Amino acid sequence: MNIGIIGVGRFGSLLEKHLSTDNTVVTFDKGDPGEELILCDLVIFAVPNKILQDIVYEYQPFISSDATVMDVGSVKVLPCEILQEEFSDRALGTHPLFGPDSAGESWDGHKMVFCKLDISDERYTAVKKVFTARGITAIESTPEEHDKMMAKTQALVHFMGRALSGIEEQEISTPDYGNLLKMMEKVTNDTWELFFDIQNLNPYAEAERKQLITKLQSLEEQIHDDQQQRTT
Repeated sequence: MNIGIIGVGRFGSLLEKHLSTDNTVVTFDKGDPGEELILCDLVIFAVPNKILQDIVYEYQPFISSDATVMDVGSVKVLPCEILQEEFSDRALGTHPLFGPDSAGESWDGHKMVFCKLDISDERYTAVKKVFTARGITAIESTPEEHDKMMAKTQALVHFMGRALSGIEEQEISTPDYGNLLKMMEKVTNDTWELFFDIQNLNPYAEAERKQLITKLQSLEEQIHDDQQQRTT
């Protein structure tokens, strides 16, 4: 398959590294000429969600009408709306649940979400096979289902991980503290751009954050109440 990857950041580079082993891969960064895209069977947008619309407009004129188009963003409702509007029945949304730190050498055993949208079964199967052939487990979901779950499993983890920024390894600590350190280190290795995309572009993330903050405030009040009872 001839694959075009638009976006050569950390994740775009990871895609190029693995997909080029048995495909012809060309990469494009913002502003690069897009003429070679006409030869691509599959075009992958590996750019931040907040600039996806602009990048689509920039490169759409060069993309073949026969090419399948997909994104790999961590939010799915908004990107899927953009891709469907611009590419109709040849677009799908995906979210690899891994990154350069966790799957730099192998994708085997990792998971990837596929939002089929209106794409034909033939196109969908062909794209999915590119990834499952590398040991990836495909999870099928609607964009809404994806974002609702990721608001809990990703947005909250990144929120808590950033809040823990600055904690350090201590000589006296429990294994649980070590787990917190690992979470903080993985989350803070990602860019702030990704963090804000996860929080601001997922339509369900704010409600989850507010619920967490409310629970933390409630716990603080319970601790204060217990202290008061102990001193009376």
